[in-house]
Amino acid sequence: MTDSTRALKAAFYATITASTLSKEAKVLQSDWIDTPIGTMVAIGDEKALYLLEFLSRCNLAREIIKLQDTLKVAITIGKTKSIDSIKKELRRYFKGELELFLTQI
Repeated sequence: MTDSTRALKAAFYATITASTLSKEAKVLQSDWIDTPIGTMVAIGDEKALYLLEFLSRCNLAREIIKLQDTLKVAITIGKTKSIDSIKKELRRYFKGELELFLTQI
């Protein structure tokens, strides 16, 4: 892992931990997806993917804060069916085995 990737991941952690909501708030999970063209962040729950973006994107922190504010959710690190699904699909896509993504958004 490069120093810039470490720094981006640290900034991502700071963004998601800065939000504090009530215990009743819905919680979304987030995880890294390493691809041949860069590390991505996936945010979702068991039913759908809410965000899939490159970690290096300039406005990623703003996008995450907007997602949290709009949906009134907390975001933690973890795995869900939707995140596992997009990981598998991206792996197949970059191998040239997939043209149509079916992960629910």
